[in-house]
Amino acid sequence: MSATGGQADLDVWHNLLPAILPAVSSTGSRPQRPAPRQIQTWQDAEHNAAAWMRYWGYRDAQARPGGTDGGIDVHASDALAQVKYQAIAVGRPALQLLFGARGHAIHKQLIFFTGSNYTSTAVTYADEHDIALFVYSLDGFMTAANPSAWRLSTQYPRPSEEPTAEAKASTDPPPSARLFRQATAAAPDRWGSRAALKPPGPVSLVILLTPLLMCLVGAATIGFFSQNPDLAPPWLRQVWATWMTVACLGSLPAILVARLLFRRQ
Repeated sequence: MSATGGQADLDVWHNLLPAILPAVSSTGSRPQRPAPRQIQTWQDAEHNAAAWMRYWGYRDAQARPGGTDGGIDVHASDALAQVKYQAIAVGRPALQLLFGARGHAIHKQLIFFTGSNYTSTAVTYADEHDIALFVYSLDGFMTAANPSAWRLSTQYPRPSEEPTAEAKASTDPPPSARLFRQATAAAPDRWGSRAALKPPGPVSLVILLTPLLMCLVGAATIGFFSQNPDLAPPWLRQVWATWMTVACLGSLPAILVARLLFRRQ
């Protein structure tokens, strides 16, 4: 190889390196969150949707404004999206059109974007067919409108992607956090006894309420015969005193026994 040829090769690599290195260094990392952009046209809406799809892991998502392929506005190898730039709510027919445009490529995630909202029938249809529904604001921000959209926007990497060793290491908690978790897991729960309590069963209720019922019956009986002294038998006062004594003395043991059963049930 001549010196001139070697120098030419070096010049070529010198010019290519600035474009290659950022792509290599970003492999395995999540793209940056899309910057706010003013949505003023339907083209803006489609390019904004493509940017968000790339952020969610569909790296090859590209908008194709003005396409005639069954309402598909953004294409990716693993996803298809339709974008609406309108003020009225999106209905079920629009989602059916997107579902039909996918054809046999059932591995592709279906995503729908709108600047308005969705009808209840559209949301039901989307949930049945795992179509992610998003609503974008005028500054381009995306809001999930159903569970499929929430899962798509919060799960990264996608199940088909394996995180790199660097990504796994970055998600590990620092040693201080691990020590804190171990200490809190080993420490006794001061509220554990209260959290383990269960509603009292019938046995506990009977034991707890029996002295109270005895007091109520005794009070009602003496009240009745106080208003009707002619009907009171001579032994009533002695029986009533014994009755009330048993009821009062039985209240404390009843509460203790009921508390014990309350914990065990």
